[in-house]
Amino acid sequence: YEANMSNGLCIAAVASREGLRRFAAGCAPHSLTSISLTEILSFCRSERPELLLLEVHTKWNDIDVQSARLALAELNTSERRRTKVVLCITSPVVFRLAGDLLFADDVSTMPAKTIDAMIVQPPLGSRTAASIEDQLSSAIAALCGDADLPIPALGDSSWTPTLAGPESFDLWFRWLPRYARYLNENPLILGETGTGK
Repeated sequence: YEANMSNGLCIAAVASREGLRRFAAGCAPHSLTSISLTEILSFCRSERPELLLLEVHTKWNDIDVQSARLALAELNTSERRRTKVVLCITSPVVFRLAGDLLFADDVSTMPAKTIDAMIVQPPLGSRTAASIEDQLSSAIAALCGDADLPIPALGDSSWTPTLAGPESFDLWFRWLPRYARYLNENPLILGETGTGK
């Protein structure tokens, strides 16, 4: 991880003021640039960031989701997409809006394949769930840490459905990429009923 990212990453964030503060803590020591929703394509084409953080917060609406979906689809068509996209959900109020970004459009159930990872604000008072900052650090390590082991976008056919308990989130982010190419079995099952193999 350290060897691959010794020079630091260029990370762009579309986020609220509070989201930017938390992202900066989770992204340290990498450089974080705040951009607007309308600047996604131009910034990603000109600056070529390794990571785009997209916070869906309570000020978002259906128009913002459509704008983000179009920008991410256009970004995804770029030859050998370089920028990985992390979707951040900071409130249960926006679950529907964030969930809409996982699909290609409002009608079908086809996956958009534009989101590479998703991090979620844990419930208030939760002592075992990883914080947004810790989840982001894990996502950076998983998505940008090993260029020889790329992680497919969420919804890609190369993902294997697996089960995991919330206590294994950190392990999940760090080790799942090694198993993501398995097609015929669930190589990693963790949680109350899992064997932990």
